[in-house]
Amino acid sequence: MHWSFGAACVAALLVPLSGAQQVPSTSYRDYETGFTFASFDAAYKIGRNFQIRVAVPTSATAGSDYDVVVQIVAPNELGWVGLCWGGTMLMNPLSVGWASGNTAVMASRWASSRDNPSVYTGATLQPMRIGTKVNGSHWQVTAKCTGCTTWISNNRANAIDPVGTSVRLASAAGPGRPNGVSPSAALPTHTVHPYLIGNFNHAQNPSFEDLVARNS
Repeated sequence: MHWSFGAACVAALLVPLSGAQQVPSTSYRDYETGFTFASFDAAYKIGRNFQIRVAVPTSATAGSDYDVVVQIVAPNELGWVGLCWGGTMLMNPLSVGWASGNTAVMASRWASSRDNPSVYTGATLQPMRIGTKVNGSHWQVTAKCTGCTTWISNNRANAIDPVGTSVRLASAAGPGRPNGVSPSAALPTHTVHPYLIGNFNHAQNPSFEDLVARNS
């Protein structure tokens, strides 16, 4: 199934955007989990948003692999939301969340072409008991990712600067819902694809490991 980050084929109920959104981060303290996040608030239709949030350990150093915590919060009318760590669909880790019944899940994917992304074993997601839930209006998933901040593509090493002030990420979302909780469940076509410009000073957590242990 086509999952392109080109011009979105926007359904009638969604906002027709003039080009992709450029969404800057703000600092957000999640009192449920205790993490401080760089938070992105992206529109998928008029007056309706989803949130993607990233938390990093203050001990992380540039050029090294380090764990992050990613949180996705979406209204139930959104079937899935994905975060592209390299700022594009292709050749970088993708963290994709959705809800199936009362269960919110997150899966690690990789797209080598503009088709449905395959399971990516180079990044491991550890869902958190606290911060993962489904209720009558929203679904939310929070997970620690190992392997999201460094990767190899086209024989080139890539790394996300843990204190970068203009880290370029990307996202995608759509109303179609993946079938079940399998990490390999097919992703329906996205309808919006906001780009995310992160100031990771908003995401610093000096007690990162303690918070991971507490929430897991």
